[in-house]
Amino acid sequence: MNKTKLEGINNLILILILFGIGVLMLLPFIWMFFTSLKDWGEIFKFPPTLFPSKLRWENYKELFQIAPVIAWLKNSLFLSIVSTIGVLLSSSIVAFAFAMMNFKGKGFWFSILLLTMMVPFHVTMIPQYILFRYLGWINTLKPLWVPTFTGAPYMIFLLRQFYRSVPNSYFESARIDGASFWQIFYRIYVPLSLPVTVTVALLTFINQWNYFLGPLIYLNDINKMTITAGLSFLQGQSFGYWNYIMAGSTIAVLPILLLFLLTQKYIIEGIMLQAGLK
Repeated sequence: MNKTKLEGINNLILILILFGIGVLMLLPFIWMFFTSLKDWGEIFKFPPTLFPSKLRWENYKELFQIAPVIAWLKNSLFLSIVSTIGVLLSSSIVAFAFAMMNFKGKGFWFSILLLTMMVPFHVTMIPQYILFRYLGWINTLKPLWVPTFTGAPYMIFLLRQFYRSVPNSYFESARIDGASFWQIFYRIYVPLSLPVTVTVALLTFINQWNYFLGPLIYLNDINKMTITAGLSFLQGQSFGYWNYIMAGSTIAVLPILLLFLLTQKYIIEGIMLQAGLK
């Protein structure tokens, strides 16, 4: 057996293995989708079946009738977009300062920043709630998006590592030409950091879209809930709503899948740049 044929067999085996892993990863989503098309009685059928005996598309129409799903989607979309903008603006500026500027206590403050990543949300949950109640923000969306404009520690770290990988000659040449730090930042480093910026934006968008604990704590009005909190509320109303819950979950997953398909090129480039492969 020649070397070329052996490599072909190895590639085929690898493709089959990856295909099998892909099917296993997609199985929960497939189950979710077909469950959303099942009749109420068929959901509790034993032994369970993957495919419904009859596709019941009416579940989606009825879901919008029994719950304010459009309002939930609007709230989630608003929070995800505004939070993404907030994290990108604040985190990129702070990351550039830590990467390229020299100031007193730089190493100390960066260490403090990294230490905040080790503090779980549950530790600050009650003090934050007291603060937001004092500000009158309870049952509003403000507690969920205003803090994003103060930066995200992990995103700051990620962007800082990329900025440090940019050749220092770019920065020095711009300084010699008389460019200010702001000009260097938005004319040189921001365009060069497009892949990692898209990665940060996508991670932030997904995290905010899937955020559950915050909306559960701060939101009381059903029309102000996000899609995750709203589906949890719907689940608590009745044990028999699983076909509607799965329909809502399918709707909630679609924007994330679409966003990933549109930005996967930049995500892969960002991962390669962070791994030092490019």
